[in-house]
Amino acid sequence: MHRSFSRYVLILIAAVSIRSECIWAQTTAKSAWPPSSDHTTLKLWPDGPPGNPPSRGPERDAAGPNDLPMGGRPVIRLTDVSIPTMTVYQPPANKRTGAAALVLPGGSYKVLAIDKEGTEICDWLNSIGVTAILLKYRVPDAGP
Repeated sequence: MHRSFSRYVLILIAAVSIRSECIWAQTTAKSAWPPSSDHTTLKLWPDGPPGNPPSRGPERDAAGPNDLPMGGRPVIRLTDVSIPTMTVYQPPANKRTGAAALVLPGGSYKVLAIDKEGTEICDWLNSIGVTAILLKYRVPDAGP
């Protein structure tokens, strides 16, 4: 099942990219968490998410002064996501195993712990040769 799931994820990404070449682009809206330019980012809905409710405000990092750094790195708590995306993290060519994993950062269904449960997981997966796809998604309760 592990291999078939990996193939399914890769086939899904290929099918979406073939459907519309205009959806492969860095997001144009300002983001509180922009991925680095060496990663490919895909908007899940090029014309905006279906049933897109008005946002409480611009996407932002909701970490406050009481959120202490973990492991010497600051914490990012992403909220008010209005443009859901998938960002592809590829391992170095000489390490690629052909496997892929979809990473969905947690955050108590209020925020996205985009670094600790997102990018750091993607970096680790890349270190063992696995392509990681990080999903930045909307949550219904985007605030305190």
